[in-house]
Amino acid sequence: MLGRSAGRLAGVVALVTGGASGIGRAVSGRLAREGARVAVADRDMSGAAATAKGLPRHCPPDHGAFQVDVADPKSVAGMVRGVQEHFGVPPRVLVSCAGITRDRMFLEMGEREFREVLGVNLEGTFLVTQEVTKALVTSGDPGGASLVLVGSVVAKVWDPLQFRPAGIYRHPHDGQSAPKSAGQDVADVVAFLASGDSGYVTGATLEVTGAGSDLEDFPFALFCFVPRLLDN
Repeated sequence: MLGRSAGRLAGVVALVTGGASGIGRAVSGRLAREGARVAVADRDMSGAAATAKGLPRHCPPDHGAFQVDVADPKSVAGMVRGVQEHFGVPPRVLVSCAGITRDRMFLEMGEREFREVLGVNLEGTFLVTQEVTKALVTSGDPGGASLVLVGSVVAKVWDPLQFRPAGIYRHPHDGQSAPKSAGQDVADVVAFLASGDSGYVTGATLEVTGAGSDLEDFPFALFCFVPRLLDN
């Protein structure tokens, strides 16, 4: 039975990359419970479809699943275009959860692995953010937009033994090894950042660290960077 959208994000279109599993799936569910119509995007189409199918239903056009390789510009452009065609409007909330890791000792890291990490975690985030921004500007939508970029707190530090330079490393978001509550805790923060309750928060980094900063004890600590492009 379809219900009327209710909540802080009632009717808002939200795009979540990496939504097939783990934190991306938790974020998709949390935004849907806030009333958002969620575009679940992932390289794993079957996983994305499963996430979308499990979300609480709203009035059509409802949630959708979209396949994308965030490291491929054409794939990203096609995905954003597909989202806009499905919902009739571009997403006003973007949550970038897509990320991979090639956790190697520094001297053992191969060039191919290095480029794979950069392609998904760095360039992929850039490509998706740029395409969504283009769609918003082209649509002339005067409303606000929230971009939430999810990564690991270890992107802020240097491990002299492992390849974890700042701004490049992200923990895998498979949800298998992380504490069970971690995905939901991050999703709760994302919902706040995507909503009007965070209207005075812009260009901020928030760490969801489980009350600690020791990477050995809290290896799944995450942060969200939220540039707000358009004024509400």
